Amino acid sequence: MAGEMLGRHILALAPKVDKSLLEGEGGLQVVCVGSVWKSWDVLREGFLRGMLPRNDRDVTIKTVTLLELKQSCAIGAANLGARSVGKKLPVKYAANATVFFSHTFS
Repeated sequence: MAGEMLGRHILALAPKVDKSLLEGEGGLQVVCVGSVWKSWDVLREGFLRGMLPRNDRDVTIKTVTLLELKQSCAIGAANLGARSVGKKLPVKYAANATVFFSHTFS
C-alpha cells in the first residue's frame, strides 16, 4: 500500500511537470530522499501500480527513473540561487546522483 501511495503522489504531480522532463532521456527523473526508499524491494510492485493512470485526467508517464543523491541537495539549492541572480555554477548533475531504478510502462 505504501508503494502505491508513493506512485500516486508522483502521478498527481505529473500534470504540473514540464513535458520536456517527461519526454527526456530516462523519462521522469525523481530524486528519492529518506529512509522509506531503503525498503524499495517491498515498495516496488505497489509503486508501479500507483503510477498507472486511473482516469482520463491522469497523465501517462511512459518512463520513470528513480535517483539516489550522492552529494548534498545543497548543491542544487546553490545552483538555483546563483541562477536567480544571473550567474552560472559549474554543476555536473549526472555526477550528483545514481540511478537505482528505471521502468518503462508498456
